Amino acid sequence: ENNAHLIALSVQNHRASIFLDGRLLASVANFSKPDSDNNLFKVGKAARYKKDDIIDNEESDDKYTLPKIEDFLFYSNALSEETILNYRADRKNGEIPEPAFHWYPGKESPRPEVITAPQAATDILDKFLLKAFRRPPTEDETDRYLTLFLESFDADVPFYLAMQAPIVAALSSPAFLLHSEQAIKGKETYAVSSIDMASRLSYFLWSSAPDEQLISAGVTGRLLDPEEILRQTDRMLADDKAERFFERFVLQWLRTEGLGDTYRPDESRFSEINESLMAAMRREGVMVVGNVIRDNHSLLRLLYDNSTFMNKELAAHYGYEKLVTGPGWQKVHLNDSNRGGLLTQAAVLTVSSSPRRTSPVLRGKWVLDVLLGEPPSPPPASVPPLPAEAENSGNSLRELLASHRSQAVCAGCHDKIDPYGLALEQYDAVGRFRTDTQNTFTTLWNGETLDGATELIQFLLEEKSNTFIRHLTEKVLSYALSRDLTFSDERSVYSILQQLENENFQARTLINEIVLSEPFRYRKNP
Repeated sequence: ENNAHLIALSVQNHRASIFLDGRLLASVANFSKPDSDNNLFKVGKAARYKKDDIIDNEESDDKYTLPKIEDFLFYSNALSEETILNYRADRKNGEIPEPAFHWYPGKESPRPEVITAPQAATDILDKFLLKAFRRPPTEDETDRYLTLFLESFDADVPFYLAMQAPIVAALSSPAFLLHSEQAIKGKETYAVSSIDMASRLSYFLWSSAPDEQLISAGVTGRLLDPEEILRQTDRMLADDKAERFFERFVLQWLRTEGLGDTYRPDESRFSEINESLMAAMRREGVMVVGNVIRDNHSLLRLLYDNSTFMNKELAAHYGYEKLVTGPGWQKVHLNDSNRGGLLTQAAVLTVSSSPRRTSPVLRGKWVLDVLLGEPPSPPPASVPPLPAEAENSGNSLRELLASHRSQAVCAGCHDKIDPYGLALEQYDAVGRFRTDTQNTFTTLWNGETLDGATELIQFLLEEKSNTFIRHLTEKVLSYALSRDLTFSDERSVYSILQQLENENFQARTLINEIVLSEPFRYRKNP
């Protein structure tokens, strides 16, 4: 009938089942895993199933002959039976999945519409190299890799084995391993090509190579159009692969990626903090930021929002066991003035503490550096650190910090650092709210007083919101460009900030303005 069909063999719990276009044909129990030397599955005119082998199925006949196979589409070995059973419906809807690999079994085909082996190899290589190199291959590149195929195929090596040589060579080449862009000589500044924009978007939002839609838009030049760039950006953020962007950016920005690895709370003091709990701590911030971006909330909600995500283990750590009732992660709304925004999350409070106690200095430095982009200067070499064994008592730490600030060489920095950290002293070194009252009253460098995290967050919103938005903009733009910002980027940062202010600091405005910005769409010759 000259139509493509999907034949699938599924082996689960020692039962083999064979499907044709989503229809279950036969199922045999007590089946061991096949190996290529001793178990061959015959497909073609001789492939018949006895009536006893065919499961009860109204659509089944006593015998079923599979059609003659003239070319093959290989799918991954991880197709679920649900995917296989849905294949028939997908075919009716015109949604046939793309194969992972396509090969032709012989040099010649009895059907004229099936091409010869060299032509088939060229077709495969053109498609494969386009994905591997993130750009169309040149004629010389295709010819070079085709030569590797022909050297094996002409020596009577089977087609699919002969294809291994050019594939391995391509995956070892600089064009695959390194991200390069087309340069235009003679111009100081020029727009990146449409196909290079596909890679820039993909590595920014997916941390991976572009998919077929993005490659198609790049090859056809559509990614030179700002409207197409925004359309692709919306599509990519709605895709599950955008989780890679949320995770990698957020963990780097909040400096929580090392929690459980380079940084761990002291086990003798916090034995209940295990690997899975630390992973949940890291995950919370990622999910909160991802939710703000996907739902296009104001970026300022990152400072105060009492909505967050928890699983049972993290909820128990916070003392919110009743808020999470089922398995997995759930969005929860906290009716608790002591929790809200990134600043009161366990991961942040833990990585900004010492392993054995809280550290107002580290927490204050985290606020200045991570949230506001105003890192304090390194301490002079002659100044000793606070004792590591100091107990996490607000009063004792206050006395030690007051002693630090009494020294003129320390006061300049600690007058700015310490108040932010002291306001967070109600949380212990692993982010739990302490039931015994701590002294969280503090005076800022300008004479204004704060008492606790709630007033600190309110101060940041009222007095430092523009500073926070600017720093976050610079961090996301730097991540998108995969480089540090320079003075020449300042004009673009200012333009993005203006648009953000006009649109109430909506998160998608930040992403959209970045992908349309001059640094993202243009490059300079060195």
